[in-house]
Amino acid sequence: SRRLKEIGIKDGKALNEIKFPEKAYGFSNKKLKNSPDHIRHAKEMGYKNQNEYEKAAIEFWENYNAEIFYGTKRNRFAKYDYNTGRFVVVDKDGTIRTFYILSQKQFEKIKKQEEFEKWIK
Repeated sequence: SRRLKEIGIKDGKALNEIKFPEKAYGFSNKKLKNSPDHIRHAKEMGYKNQNEYEKAAIEFWENYNAEIFYGTKRNRFAKYDYNTGRFVVVDKDGTIRTFYILSQKQFEKIKKQEEFEKWIK
Protein backbone atom coordinates (compact mmCIF):
# COMPACT_ATOMS: atom_id res chain seq x y z
CA SER A 1 0.00 0.00 0.00
CA ARG A 2 1.02 3.61 -0.42
CA ARG A 3 1.17 4.22 3.34
CA LEU A 4 3.42 1.19 3.83
CA LYS A 5 5.85 2.62 1.30
CA GLU A 6 5.89 5.89 3.26
CA ILE A 7 6.28 4.57 6.80
CA GLY A 8 7.04 0.87 6.53
CA ILE A 9 6.92 -1.75 9.23
CA LYS A 10 7.96 -1.65 12.89
CA ASP A 11 8.39 -4.72 15.09
CA GLY A 12 6.78 -6.86 12.40
CA LYS A 13 3.52 -4.86 12.46
CA ALA A 14 2.35 -2.89 9.45
CA LEU A 15 2.03 0.73 10.49
CA ASN A 16 -0.94 1.18 8.20
CA GLU A 17 -2.93 -0.73 10.81
CA ILE A 18 -2.58 2.22 13.20
CA LYS A 19 -5.74 4.29 13.54
CA PHE A 20 -5.38 7.99 12.79
CA PRO A 21 -6.96 10.25 15.45
CA GLU A 22 -9.32 12.57 13.55
CA LYS A 23 -10.29 14.38 16.76
CA ALA A 24 -8.09 15.88 19.43
CA TYR A 25 -9.27 16.00 23.03
CA GLY A 26 -6.94 18.47 24.66
CA PHE A 27 -4.17 17.88 27.14
CA SER A 28 -4.37 14.80 29.35
CA ASN A 29 -4.62 16.82 32.55
CA LYS A 30 -4.38 20.32 34.04
CA LYS A 31 -0.84 19.71 35.25
CA LEU A 32 0.39 19.12 31.69
CA LYS A 33 -1.64 22.00 30.25
CA ASN A 34 -0.28 24.33 32.93
CA SER A 35 3.33 23.16 32.82
CA PRO A 36 6.00 25.87 32.59
CA ASP A 37 6.78 24.85 28.99
CA HIS A 38 3.16 25.08 27.89
CA ILE A 39 2.63 28.40 29.66
CA ARG A 40 5.68 29.73 27.80
CA HIS A 41 4.46 28.29 24.47
CA ALA A 42 1.03 29.89 24.94
CA LYS A 43 2.58 33.32 25.60
CA GLU A 44 5.00 32.98 22.67
CA MET A 45 2.08 32.16 20.37
CA GLY A 46 0.01 35.09 21.64
CA TYR A 47 -2.71 33.24 23.55
CA LYS A 48 -4.24 34.96 26.58
CA ASN A 49 -4.59 31.84 28.72
CA GLN A 50 -4.13 28.08 28.74
CA ASN A 51 -7.71 27.34 27.71
CA GLU A 52 -7.31 29.49 24.59
CA TYR A 53 -3.99 27.75 23.89
CA GLU A 54 -5.57 24.30 24.26
CA LYS A 55 -8.49 25.21 21.97
CA ALA A 56 -6.02 26.49 19.35
CA ALA A 57 -4.06 23.22 19.50
CA ILE A 58 -7.26 21.23 18.96
CA GLU A 59 -8.35 23.52 16.13
CA PHE A 60 -4.95 23.21 14.45
CA TRP A 61 -5.03 19.41 14.70
CA GLU A 62 -8.60 18.96 13.50
CA ASN A 63 -9.05 21.67 10.89
CA TYR A 64 -5.77 23.03 9.59
CA ASN A 65 -4.24 21.69 6.40
CA ALA A 66 -0.57 20.91 7.16
CA GLU A 67 1.84 17.98 6.85
CA ILE A 68 1.04 15.02 9.11
CA PHE A 69 3.69 12.68 10.46
CA TYR A 70 3.79 9.51 12.53
CA GLY A 71 6.63 8.94 14.96
CA THR A 72 7.57 5.32 15.41
CA LYS A 73 9.77 6.09 18.42
CA ARG A 74 6.88 7.10 20.72
CA ASN A 75 3.95 6.06 18.55
CA ARG A 76 2.63 9.61 18.25
CA PHE A 77 1.31 11.77 15.46
CA ALA A 78 2.49 15.28 14.65
CA LYS A 79 1.33 18.05 12.37
CA TYR A 80 3.72 20.72 11.11
CA ASP A 81 2.98 23.80 9.05
CA TYR A 82 6.08 24.70 7.02
CA ASN A 83 4.72 28.25 6.45
CA THR A 84 3.91 29.27 10.04
CA GLY A 85 6.07 26.83 12.00
CA ARG A 86 3.12 25.66 14.10
CA PHE A 87 3.73 22.17 15.44
CA VAL A 88 1.44 19.90 17.45
CA VAL A 89 2.00 16.39 18.78
CA VAL A 90 -0.96 14.10 19.47
CA ASP A 91 -1.15 10.62 20.97
CA LYS A 92 -2.98 7.90 19.06
CA ASP A 93 -6.05 8.49 21.26
CA GLY A 94 -6.18 12.21 20.33
CA THR A 95 -4.56 13.59 23.49
CA ILE A 96 -2.53 16.74 22.83
CA ARG A 97 1.06 16.38 24.05
CA THR A 98 2.43 19.78 22.98
CA PHE A 99 1.82 22.72 20.64
CA TYR A 100 4.35 25.42 19.73
CA ILE A 101 6.25 27.15 16.95
CA LEU A 102 9.40 25.65 15.43
CA SER A 103 11.70 26.78 12.69
CA GLN A 104 12.02 24.34 9.81
CA LYS A 105 15.56 23.53 10.96
CA GLN A 106 14.29 22.74 14.49
CA PHE A 107 11.50 20.63 13.06
CA GLU A 108 13.89 18.61 10.89
CA LYS A 109 15.99 17.87 13.99
CA ILE A 110 12.93 16.72 15.98
CA LYS A 111 11.66 14.79 12.98
CA LYS A 112 14.89 12.79 12.94
CA GLN A 113 15.03 12.33 16.74
CA GLU A 114 11.42 11.16 16.98
CA GLU A 115 11.59 9.09 13.77
CA PHE A 116 8.69 11.01 12.22
CA GLU A 117 7.67 9.82 8.77
CA LYS A 118 5.07 11.41 6.53
CA TRP A 119 1.58 10.01 7.09
CA ILE A 120 -0.83 9.64 4.20
CA LYS A 121 -4.48 9.47 5.20
